[in-house]
Amino acid sequence: MFHSRKSSRIQPHISQKFLLCSLAGRKMHFPTDTTEMASNTERYIWAVWLILVLITSLIGDTTILITSIKYNAFRLHTLMVAFIQHIALCDLLLAVFTVLPRLISLLCNSWVFGEPLCYVSAYLRAQCFVTSSILIAAMTSGKLWLLKCPLQAKSLTKPR
Repeated sequence: MFHSRKSSRIQPHISQKFLLCSLAGRKMHFPTDTTEMASNTERYIWAVWLILVLITSLIGDTTILITSIKYNAFRLHTLMVAFIQHIALCDLLLAVFTVLPRLISLLCNSWVFGEPLCYVSAYLRAQCFVTSSILIAAMTSGKLWLLKCPLQAKSLTKPR
């Protein structure tokens, strides 16, 4: 016996306890109320952690992008440099569009960016994670190819 399910789209719901973002039927729960967290100490620990992640991501990824584009600081094959630049860009997007809004909503104790940024944040988080994973796998495969077949690899890519 097969039962048909009615597909109902889950809409984002903003309450004091949870920020519910939905994307493709999945819910993301992010506690924004101190009653949901064990204590204010836990809230401060999360805030410090998010600040640390944001600062290191902004400084590190910006440094990678500037040194690789402006100064040609990496003496690697152009293929590897392109992979590194794209991974740094994905990390930078994650920091700006997911970590920063989470930090601000944690400090304000509610989601203050509205429904559109809720969707954008959830979409970018999913897309950047998948893109970063694929780029890391491609970079590893490219490095293996460069090591396994160095003569063929030199004909297709050139060192910077």
